[in-house]
Amino acid sequence: MRKIVLFLCSVMLFIGVLRGQPQNISLIQPEGPICLSSPTPITLSAFDMFNCSSPDGYIVQSIPYDTLILFNQGTSLNFIADDIYSTLLPIFFNFCFYDISYDSLVVGSNGIVSFNKQYANQYCPWSITDDCPSHTLPRNSIFGVYHDIDFAQCGQAKYKIEGTAPFRKFIVSMNDVCHYSCSSLSSTHQIVLYETYNIVDVTVKEKPICAIWNAGRSIIGIQDTTGLVGITPPNRNTNPTWQATNETWRFIPCFTNSAEYEWYENGIFISDSSAIQVLPTQTTTYSLIVSFFDCNGQLIILADSCVVSIQSTYDQITPNHSEICRGDSVILTAPLGSDYLWSPPTSNTQTIVAKPTESTVYSVTLTDPYGCTLISNATVDVNPDVNITLTSQSLISNQVSADSYQWIDCDNNFNPLPGQVFQEFFPPYYGSFAVIVEYNGCVDTSDCVLFTNIIDFENFEKILLYPNPTNGTLFIKIYPNMVNDLCEYQIINSKGSTVLYAKLLPEQNIDISFLEQGLYIIRIQLKDKVYYNKFVLINDF
Repeated sequence: MRKIVLFLCSVMLFIGVLRGQPQNISLIQPEGPICLSSPTPITLSAFDMFNCSSPDGYIVQSIPYDTLILFNQGTSLNFIADDIYSTLLPIFFNFCFYDISYDSLVVGSNGIVSFNKQYANQYCPWSITDDCPSHTLPRNSIFGVYHDIDFAQCGQAKYKIEGTAPFRKFIVSMNDVCHYSCSSLSSTHQIVLYETYNIVDVTVKEKPICAIWNAGRSIIGIQDTTGLVGITPPNRNTNPTWQATNETWRFIPCFTNSAEYEWYENGIFISDSSAIQVLPTQTTTYSLIVSFFDCNGQLIILADSCVVSIQSTYDQITPNHSEICRGDSVILTAPLGSDYLWSPPTSNTQTIVAKPTESTVYSVTLTDPYGCTLISNATVDVNPDVNITLTSQSLISNQVSADSYQWIDCDNNFNPLPGQVFQEFFPPYYGSFAVIVEYNGCVDTSDCVLFTNIIDFENFEKILLYPNPTNGTLFIKIYPNMVNDLCEYQIINSKGSTVLYAKLLPEQNIDISFLEQGLYIIRIQLKDKVYYNKFVLINDF
């Protein structure tokens, strides 16, 4: 068979990409795209029908309810009388049910699809007592939902064919049908048969309980021609009674014939097993070809592909990191994809113009070409950083390693403070200050910051400073317990330059005779507080 598969590969790959495949069904499990943040081992396997084993011949799974399903479309079945089967209806494709092929079926007005031709135009039983499977229930049938309903009171029953070969669907819908003896209650449900995969879906929009008739019994399930083999979803058999809204159950046949598998990684053959474990290091396409003979003895070749998208290897925003001067802008371009959403600002285009007033991280969420959600970030640094950190003793420019700093007095016409050209500035007095920063060719000025953590000790009895004016010697006396090893003093001239800086003792004489006469400020750091006072130096006292 391998030679046949290779010969037909190109033809069946075309078939495999048709979009008539069942809802939530992919030949490769899990269904792609598979989105990984980084290279991670994953296991890929053929669809469940090739890997399941069940004494019932089928497995049943709950799948998401599709809110877009229409229950009022198709050709009317015209159930004028109650409890009746329809005429024989062509399916328009061969459908395998319990390994027997059928090309026609009948619809029972009590929520049944049966492949027993002899049921056509006959009585459809309404009484339900036994659980499925049972020879007392209609055989070779699909129950979806089987209960006593009455189209003579209200409701519609319709059927239709949908899709394109080899993935067509035969759909039977029962819409807003009254319950017998409970005409105020109605149910809406649907049975779908899938070509090639031979899957059955039963969807229930609404199914209440009519407790006063037939004990409110109902069934979702399937059973074979003998009535000995069948399966129902959990809690959807005859007993106990149940109600349901917005649910879908999928019946998947367990494939019993042999099948051949061919796995490809980016077009290169890698395995002939039904399942593989892979570790892609970059975005990779895995393809699977499955060939088998169905219950008609017809060779079926299915093909599908799955993309594993590795986000860590995907393109990022360009430029990913940029530096601009305040007031300038930069164009940021997101990776190729769709459904862009930037933050900041709110935008849905691939490119944006970024003009931040401070260093900002920009983020974009998008759908990559394979359908995965990708988040990419980029940083735009605004130079220089003109934010200021206020401490108990000083003002610190947040810009590290600037080309130059110049602190200015905002209360004195923004005049530069001589000598205050470092990242950290110790204000000599109460006031508002700012800093001019130059960095990487960009120059900007910070906002003014009010420094209040400084106290004028002119009338503070715990700090004595005399004489004032002085002719060259200052005497300082500090109240006991206010001085520790960290205390210090600083003398600043009228130009703002520090001319003397030393450790502070509780009592000491300070020689300032070497200084020029004029107005000075003494700044004293005591524990967590800063004090200052003005004094005058007169050389000829």
